[in-house]
Amino acid sequence: MIKYDKFTIKVQEALMAARSLAQTNDNQQIEPIHLLIALIEQKDGITTPLFQKLGVNNNQLLFNFSYTDSKDSEMTLNPPITGIKLLSPAHLGTT
Repeated sequence: MIKYDKFTIKVQEALMAARSLAQTNDNQQIEPIHLLIALIEQKDGITTPLFQKLGVNNNQLLFNFSYTDSKDSEMTLNPPITGIKLLSPAHLGTT
């Protein structure tokens, strides 16, 4: 069993926000996209400055999130991401 009290306050807040987002959208479980949105929207979190350093426009990224019209209200990216290149060596400055 996961002990949430062992997580940092920011992680606990992000998990609660992700759960709330999943519940609001009638999702049965928290998906990675719920957590990503919660982390991006988190005040004073590390995700926004980290993404900015990598050249990611958080507002544009959030704008690209959408919900499908399927019966299970699955949350998806629009357009779907087929490959993540954010953490490539070029982005990390290791090339």
